[in-house]
Amino acid sequence: YEMQRSLVGSEMCIRDSTIEMKLRDLYEAAEEADTNEKSRKLYNEILALCPDEVDAKRELIALELHPSFQIYQLKQLVESLKKPKKIDWNIIETRPYMRCLIDMGMIYLEYNMYNDAIACFTPVFHGDKQDHSGFLVYMMVACCGAANWDRGRKVYQRYLACCDDIQNAFNQAPDIMLPMHMLYILLALQCGESKIAHDVLADLVDEYEDIDLSLIHISEPTRLRC
Repeated sequence: YEMQRSLVGSEMCIRDSTIEMKLRDLYEAAEEADTNEKSRKLYNEILALCPDEVDAKRELIALELHPSFQIYQLKQLVESLKKPKKIDWNIIETRPYMRCLIDMGMIYLEYNMYNDAIACFTPVFHGDKQDHSGFLVYMMVACCGAANWDRGRKVYQRYLACCDDIQNAFNQAPDIMLPMHMLYILLALQCGESKIAHDVLADLVDEYEDIDLSLIHISEPTRLRC
């Protein structure tokens, strides 16, 4: 994930350029390590240099095998951080806190705890309006799992707003955009919004040559209700 982690560091620890270079090398070595044990050793070396390095703590938590223990440790880590007065991705000091929330949301999502995942993602939704952290598609998966139309619709609208316009989004990264569109269609079908699903799918057929026109009909007979 983003390189500023190693370049800027934890935003919690003041250090000179020599330590900064050492930390960057340790992070790179930990990511390239061929065993969890080697990675764990390197992340602990990072913490020895800078005990407040939140990303190293996050990585160590991610190496834990049991998700319930991961959640417990992440909650402790979040509680140990001073909650920002304003959660905003543009304020560098708030990013470790936001990353921890995303980590928790991802674990909840993996175990189909959709409402818990949405609760973790929601502060990030309000604080990262340009989706720099790349969490929106996962929040949409959680909204689909919870059949939360109101939140999912806002997530989809925010996703589109991150681009200049829908046509520009298709031209720049169609393969990246497609999963979000399909998730939105699925959510609309789940929540009885078949006309919206039909219209979005029709737009996709116009934009994507590989989508079979017959797929439009999947939205016509389906009237599932949340």
